[in-house]
Amino acid sequence: MPVFETSTTTSMKSPSPPISPRLLSYLFTSLSSHSPIHTPDIAPLLPNSPPRKWYLRRILRSDNPTEINGELTGIATFHPLINNHNNSNIDNDRKHKHREMVYREEGEMPSTVPGMAGLKWTKKYIWRLNNSSNDALNTSEDAKETDENLELSAGAGGISIWFVKIKSGRERNKEDQETQEEADYLFHKFDFGQQQGNNDTVTVTDEKTGTLSLQPPTPPLLASSSTLAQAYPETEVIHARGDHLCVKDMYYTAYSFRIVPETGEVLSWASRHVVKGPKKNQDIVNLYSIEG
Repeated sequence: MPVFETSTTTSMKSPSPPISPRLLSYLFTSLSSHSPIHTPDIAPLLPNSPPRKWYLRRILRSDNPTEINGELTGIATFHPLINNHNNSNIDNDRKHKHREMVYREEGEMPSTVPGMAGLKWTKKYIWRLNNSSNDALNTSEDAKETDENLELSAGAGGISIWFVKIKSGRERNKEDQETQEEADYLFHKFDFGQQQGNNDTVTVTDEKTGTLSLQPPTPPLLASSSTLAQAYPETEVIHARGDHLCVKDMYYTAYSFRIVPETGEVLSWASRHVVKGPKKNQDIVNLYSIEG
């Protein structure tokens, strides 16, 4: 397994406390739910909120000329799963070990991609919020105080991303396919670690791929004239990382979420995948914003 060491490109400062399960639960839920400006504490918990639409800008760089180099744009959404081990009702969620959402992105190849212009593309993953974060939906004052003393790690609750199980046409209900997906195998778990600062670099050391510096992506800024920027003049950026070995290719990933500090609601976010392998040297940055 690779070894992660954190270094900073700016002056050192004390790390922030670990993220509480309560804040992480709101972060997770707000990815899929619209939140009225004046009720950020309540709206992410509404089970029937329409899915939030994220405008995706993807920047791809690769040493392999056969792979796409350039930019793609598309739309990403999160849909809560309601299969046998999930339910959109919050009380029922507490009885289960986790909650899940299907992440779906789709777009159209631009004219700058030779031989593929106009082709539709789509991709899906399942995002999972594990039990200790799920329990944090308890809104009692005692629960709030307890959350402040809890730390999140991959093994004690948190967020993980899974590949979607491939099903035959007979196994799925076409009308409800977005809510009937199942997780197949793990892509990676989120390691939020100690939050240092927006310019921190993760130094990744692996015996096969050597050493590289993984700069966390910067989530899109809010347009100064937008309603969101006026409602939330101050935001906070939190980071996470993860890794995945795909045969001989290693995927090193960094995430950044721009959130409302008081609630954990996500206003914009970004991810970066650095892929290293015998025939891979790829850098993919994804930028997500609510405002197109």
